[in-house]
Parts: sequence; C-alpha cells; structure tokens
Amino acid sequence: PAVKRFAIQLMASVKRIPTDHPELKSLRGNVWVLESSNSSLKYKYCYGDFADKATAQKHIESVRKEFPQAFIITYEK
Repeated sequence: PAVKRFAIQLMASVKRIPTDHPELKSLRGNVWVLESSNSSLKYKYCYGDFADKATAQKHIESVRKEFPQAFIITYEK
C-alpha cells in the first residue's frame, strides 16, 4: 500500500535537468525528481523524504536560504 510522505520541492521544470546541475549543487546527492503527468511542469525537483510535515518543516528554513520559493509537498511512496 502507498504511504504518504513529505518532501521539499525546490523547483519545477518542463524539461528534465540532471540532479547534479550547478543550480542544485548546494544540495547535491540529496535531490531527486518527482515526475508529474498532470502538470505542464512535468519534473519536480525535491529534497528530502520525511515521514511527517513537522520534520520537513525543520529542514525548510535552511533550504530556503538557497531556494527561497521552496515549499513542502506530499506524495505517495
């Protein structure tokens, strides 16, 4: 069964970019891609994999230093 998880979305893109792209270098090794079929911005670049929103919230402030527009999303794993 699917489990609800939380992540921090950094950005979204129409085209796929490598997770080692210079724009993502500060979080290298911790960025992953969530593909969406119901959005024009198909590729969502995410950081972290958290069991609850409170844990994601603890991480978002440091992420926003580099990605001020970052926000918490939920997804099923």
